[in-house]
Amino acid sequence: MELEIFFESIWFMLPAYAATIVPFYARKINFLNYPINKKLFGQNKTYRGFFFGIAWAIFIAYLQVELYTKYFVVKALSIVLYDRINYFLFGFLLGFGALFGDLVKSFFKRRLNIKEGKSWFPFDSIDYVLGALLYISFLFVPSIEHIIGIIILSTMLHYAISNLWIKFSLR
Repeated sequence: MELEIFFESIWFMLPAYAATIVPFYARKINFLNYPINKKLFGQNKTYRGFFFGIAWAIFIAYLQVELYTKYFVVKALSIVLYDRINYFLFGFLLGFGALFGDLVKSFFKRRLNIKEGKSWFPFDSIDYVLGALLYISFLFVPSIEHIIGIIILSTMLHYAISNLWIKFSLR
């Protein structure tokens, strides 16, 4: 994989990555902390997680637009013409798509009696990616090289970050 595709893929997916990480850090905020449906998805999938995850995805998309318009190096890393997109819609689609993909995976984990928090390879690392790519396709479709890069890099990042969290007891 070319180094350029690596950086472009990460830059493109930043709102989706934020959407999946932020709910963990927002779990102590007493706002919308109601499970979406305990029986179908487990107790950890909450309206709060969706709210904060999507809000951060939109914020990251806003930052991407701002940086794109100010710095040439950011333009060089961008597969999207950020000065021509609606950052709110872009962030929403990537954020909602990522969280929706995770929700679908949780549904199947519950049906297969896989406990919450237990690893389910490879679905734990591609669920949010597939959801984000599906929803963003209403607005923009990355090249096949970028889609492959996003899937490979997201899988690698997921397991690297998960191992670091376990090692440093951050979970």
